[in-house]
Amino acid sequence: MRVQETMPDRRIVVTALGITQILAWGSTFYLLGVLANPIARDTGWDYAWVMGGVSAGLLVAGMVSPRVGRAIGARGGRPVLAGSALLLACGLLLLGLSQNLVWYFAAWLLVGAGMGGRAL
Repeated sequence: MRVQETMPDRRIVVTALGITQILAWGSTFYLLGVLANPIARDTGWDYAWVMGGVSAGLLVAGMVSPRVGRAIGARGGRPVLAGSALLLACGLLLLGLSQNLVWYFAAWLLVGAGMGGRAL
């Protein structure tokens, strides 16, 4: 006898995905819109280098997107979204701990990998 799976209410799923997308984009892509000046001021780094971090992240997001699409086709969206959330969390943690531009850019590369999974 096969157990019938119940599907969650579509309104709840769409609302949850919408909220997570807003939080993901707000804490990554739009982050420097609010924090670039304070980061540059507090660290002494040039403003252009600070803004370059998000550009590097977007470059990585574009590079990983085809692979992400194949992963979604092979495994489904849930594990890919979970993995991207983990990458975003680790990248944001590293971003907050960055003491120099090398670690700052490394953090943005990690965030970019997570952004690639969220863009689809």
